[in-house]
Amino acid sequence: VFDRMPERNAVSWILMITALCRDGNVVQARRRLDTMPHRPVACYNAMMGCYGQNGHVEEASETFRLMIVEGAVPDEATFTSVLGACSHGGLLDHFRAMAGVEHVREHYCCVADILGRVGKLTEAHELLNSMPLRPGAIGWTSFESGRCGGIDEAKMVFSSMEVRDVVSWNSFLSAYARNGYSIRVLGLFEEMDVKPDKVTYLAVLDACATMAALQRGKEIHHRIAVEDEQLLSDTMLGNSLLNILHCRSGNLEQARKIFDLVERRRVVAWTAMLCGFAERGLGREALHLLREELSLEGIEPDHITLLGVIFGCGNAGLLEDGLEYLTRICDDYGLIPQMNHYGCMVDLL
Repeated sequence: VFDRMPERNAVSWILMITALCRDGNVVQARRRLDTMPHRPVACYNAMMGCYGQNGHVEEASETFRLMIVEGAVPDEATFTSVLGACSHGGLLDHFRAMAGVEHVREHYCCVADILGRVGKLTEAHELLNSMPLRPGAIGWTSFESGRCGGIDEAKMVFSSMEVRDVVSWNSFLSAYARNGYSIRVLGLFEEMDVKPDKVTYLAVLDACATMAALQRGKEIHHRIAVEDEQLLSDTMLGNSLLNILHCRSGNLEQARKIFDLVERRRVVAWTAMLCGFAERGLGREALHLLREELSLEGIEPDHITLLGVIFGCGNAGLLEDGLEYLTRICDDYGLIPQMNHYGCMVDLL
């Protein structure tokens, strides 16, 4: 289609190069770039991003130099594309000095993230301290290396920060959570001197689930309801509260209240609610949820949802309903029954 176009403007060239880059066709994308009569900065950015995604760091660097020589003015996306290539190739020093670019918050964020990935938290900290912007807002990037085991250094960096916003706290909590320090996550949560947000509560609730600390989780749910009630309608937080707390503990009345508050219910929320009914022997309620409510939302159940239905039928002695949904797994939903589906059916028989 592109080759048959009588005239090609900048947009058509950009779309063509971007499409080739997304398909990983690096050679063809470069050929298109080289044959362009006038190359806008967006085409250079797409090409450098493509090189970075495919590990061609030197080619990305050469493209950047060509861009400067030809007089194209780098923008924020340029810097991000080059740093993206650097993160894949591990050649940070090669790109640290980029003349002609006015650094903004996102640039520092990229650099600190790359330093964090390779475990250089001290350098990331020095970079954040040297930036002319408030470091607290992007300090989270340096803590991402906590997933690699750098908890002690992350703690040192966090303790030395003059400004700690909720983003910094969340990343520090996440670093501990990823390394299995669930008790410490709960302790840090109590030490926070800023208002928690959704990300905070998700990390803390996950720690509660890991420790099976259901009562602590319920206390956090109460705090959300009192201090930030609108968060209860959030999809991710609602799923977390459903799955981790009330369905597991058998408080189905409270679970249903949370379920009804969630604005955009995904299959995860439906499955959690349905399995909560099934595990308590409320097979008919589970069937009603699937037949009368989930279908009206236009959401297709998955393997776990249907496993919960069959399990619920087993707990309630609903043989015919269980057989019906074992058959419908394939016939109506286009899924392949798995061993656990048959296992539940054997128990029912």
